[in-house]
Amino acid sequence: MVSKETKSCLTRIAGGVALGGAVGAAAGAVYGTFEAFRYKIPGALKIRHVGQSTLASAGIIFFASRSRNQSVMWDENDSSALHSEVWHDNKD
Repeated sequence: MVSKETKSCLTRIAGGVALGGAVGAAAGAVYGTFEAFRYKIPGALKIRHVGQSTLASAGIIFFASRSRNQSVMWDENDSSALHSEVWHDNKD
């Protein structure tokens, strides 16, 4: 059974990953369009270039936000304290 804190953490991770991918896609589309016109890429190759730039940028920011969001789990009631299940000392 998955605890409520884990579901909340997974929801936050999923939201961060989705937001990272969306921001990356938007930035890649803008940059890819600018680059396609700057280097005078012909006709239909512009569409291909913009698509590749969009996916590449979305993928990079997607994975960067994914690894960053999974590194720390915060307590819902106190955002300044780390969740005790994540950072505990194994003193056996």
